[in-house]
Amino acid sequence: MWYDKYPGVPPRGSPLETAFVFVSMKRQMAQVMGIRALVQSTLPEDKESSDPAVKAFQAYCDAAMPATSTKETEVDVAKKRLMEFVKHPVSIDLKPIWGAKMADANQRVAAMRRSVRKHTVGIS
Repeated sequence: MWYDKYPGVPPRGSPLETAFVFVSMKRQMAQVMGIRALVQSTLPEDKESSDPAVKAFQAYCDAAMPATSTKETEVDVAKKRLMEFVKHPVSIDLKPIWGAKMADANQRVAAMRRSVRKHTVGIS
């Protein structure tokens, strides 16, 4: 009742908007269930002749209620691929940076010692 008499659209992201979306989806679901009951009451008994009606009803449900559709979208497929990729742990060979800095410092010290030895050999 309040949903029907509310003036305008509720603020985006508000609890009121959530309630209105919920009410709207429930009303759509009730309408779909009413049509489903009607379709089931008129379906023929044998499976072969009822298949087109079942497919048509499924297409109607997918169009009327896209949020409950069972079709996989591109986003769903991409999410599945991503989850498959990250499911397996990957080892990354990391070396601490201080080890590289130490090696560089040791090379510089050794070069300085060699340089000092060259220059001091001729002095004495």
